[in-house]
Formats: sequence, structure tokens, C-alpha cells
Amino acid sequence: MKILGNEEDPRIYRFTTAGSEAPAHFCVINDTHVKWEPFGLAINKIATLAPQCVIWNGDTSNVEETIEAQTRIFLKPEIERADYAAETPYLFCPGNHDSRGMANRHLEKVWMYRQPEERASRDWDLGRNFAVRMGEVALIGLDTAEDKLDTNPLFAGLFNSAAYREAQVTWLNDALQRPEIASAPYLVAFCHIPLFESNPRYNPGDVAPADKDPQYTHDFAMWQRTCAQLWCPLLEKAGCQLIITAHQHQYRYDAPTQERCWAQIIGGGPEMGFSGSGENRRERPELFPTVIEGRVVNGKLLVQIHNLVSGKVQDSFEFTRR
Repeated sequence: MKILGNEEDPRIYRFTTAGSEAPAHFCVINDTHVKWEPFGLAINKIATLAPQCVIWNGDTSNVEETIEAQTRIFLKPEIERADYAAETPYLFCPGNHDSRGMANRHLEKVWMYRQPEERASRDWDLGRNFAVRMGEVALIGLDTAEDKLDTNPLFAGLFNSAAYREAQVTWLNDALQRPEIASAPYLVAFCHIPLFESNPRYNPGDVAPADKDPQYTHDFAMWQRTCAQLWCPLLEKAGCQLIITAHQHQYRYDAPTQERCWAQIIGGGPEMGFSGSGENRRERPELFPTVIEGRVVNGKLLVQIHNLVSGKVQDSFEFTRR
């Protein structure tokens, strides 16, 4: 007897989670914003590169109010490869949009958070943070939270991002001292909103009470000065070589300086070489989605930025052991 609707799928998928014995090879995507063309290109590129894990660095969504909308994004995306996360584990660093909407405030219903037994009870609210070892690389995931202040009337008191960012300080301090993290030759951190910005016109995210000031070009955080002040001293003390961020929708590389020991890479957004629409549509070749690939080759961490519009490697960087 065969009961229709209860058939078992004959396909078998498997993957190995990150660990000290795993190959040091990761990829990063970001700011996919439910745009299926760039997302599909990113997933196809990842399938070709075959990394050990992928970090989805925020703004997977826009404003999601239903579980069905989240399922469409995370579990059944409208792309060719239905097995996109079946044989490669994904780690998640939320973006500001990933907290917006009723369903997104309970994202754990479709995207499993870190389990309580993995951490002290003090840190149970930090289910989106991660600190994992992958071969020679330690991967640290942080959550920059909203790009607007808690006091901004647009959110009507819905968010408590300030306390949330501060709570991550103690967790980060402990995570960096864990033996498998402290002993890694390479330390790479990930978060959605950048932690460094050289443009003085870009809003640093701490403009009280409502993010507006005529000296800045935007009324939301283009970078996160508060998070930088909270987290970067710990990352610098630990010898972090690289922080990979997103949010600004344009690829950029910021080299280390005497004042800042880590480099910053900002991933590109979902724009496919154009901005605007209709009569306002114009060519913008500097706007392209990226897959950022990192792997240890001959004892050095090689990071390559794959331009998904041109299909070429946009940039390559090497990092030495800390």
C-alpha cells in the first residue's frame, strides 16, 4: 500500500560543519533583498567554488510579516538550484532589514538560532552570534542590528538595539578567548553594517534623537560608530585581520592603517550595473553583486571578490598569520 503525499524524497544530501579539521574555505553573500537574479548568480557561483561554508551577511529580506514570505526567501527561493543550502552549511549575520516585520522578529521559526546549550545563560538572547573554527580560520559573527536609533519615532519603541549591541561585548570577549578561536592563525569577523567609514558625510548611526542632521547625507546609519567603539578594541587586541561587512550596496576595500590593524571589505548590493528604473534608469558599472571568497593557500589567507555582473575576479588580497 502507498499513501500519497507521504513519499520519502530519494535524494540524500550531507555536509560537514565547520571545525578545526575542516578546509579553510568560506564564501560571503549579502544584501540579497529578495532579488532573484543576483541571488541566483551568487548561488551558482558558490556551487562552482564549493566552499566549506557560506556566511549570509544580512539583508536577506525587506520587511517580512509572514512565515510564508520567509519560507520563500530561505527555504524555497525562486532560483534554479533548489539544493542551494543542502550540501553547504550557511551561517547568518542579520542585517537591519532582517529585524523588520512581525515574522522577522521571530526569525528563529525558519532559521535555527544558536542553541542554548552552546553558551552561558547570560548569552541566550544572542542566538544570532557565532564563533566557529574552520581549519586555520576563526569566524566571528556579530549583529549590528537596526540602522536607526531606538529613539527614532519611525519605530515607535519597537527596538532595543543599544542594549543588544552592548550585550555582545561580553560574549565577544569570552568567544575570542576560547582555545579554538584564540589559536587560529586567522581571525575574520562578519557584520552587516560597516565598522569604519572615511567619508565624513556618511551618518555614523549615533545622531540623536532621530538620526537626522544636515551634515550627513542620510537619515540612517551608513556605518556603525557605536559598534566600532564597543567591539573593535577587542577584535584589535585579538589580532583580527579582516572584517567583512555589507549594507552600503557598493563593493569597497579599506586597507589597514597604523590606527586600525584590520582591513574592511564591504560587499556589493543587488544592483546589476544599473540604478533607478524607467526614465531614471542609468548605467552604474560600479554597482554589482559580489561573492567574497576566502581560503588559505600556501599558508596565507587569500580573499577574492567575485563580480557577478562581469563574471570576473574584481580584486584579490592576501593576509598573513596573526
